[in-house]
Amino acid sequence: MKLQQIEIKNETSVMRLNLKREEYELLIKMLNNMKLNEDDFKENGCYDGYESFKDGLFDKLQNVKQIDTSSKRIATSNANTAKINKSKNLVDKAVKLLSSSNKKVTIYSVSKESGLSYNTVKKYFV
Repeated sequence: MKLQQIEIKNETSVMRLNLKREEYELLIKMLNNMKLNEDDFKENGCYDGYESFKDGLFDKLQNVKQIDTSSKRIATSNANTAKINKSKNLVDKAVKLLSSSNKKVTIYSVSKESGLSYNTVKKYFV
């Protein structure tokens, strides 16, 4: 398999690569199995030499930061649940208000009364 090289507009750009644990371990195995020499780094001028590559990349690979996305997912899920409940309550209140004032209860009228978008009301309209 041959990888495509993407064009980088800014040479000082920092690239980020998100890997699963299995992918990271496979990458380490692949790099350890490569027979790299100094000529490999002179080809395109990206690196000054093997030492700078070894000191930079290999050190970074050994000191990986794990990203804790579970707390972010929980916070997002909680926020979405709160937003859904708020929208449902607004729809219910608007329906009750329109019914009590003997007005026609439609998605459009509930949308205008509640201040929610037509599609949001349509989603929660019972």
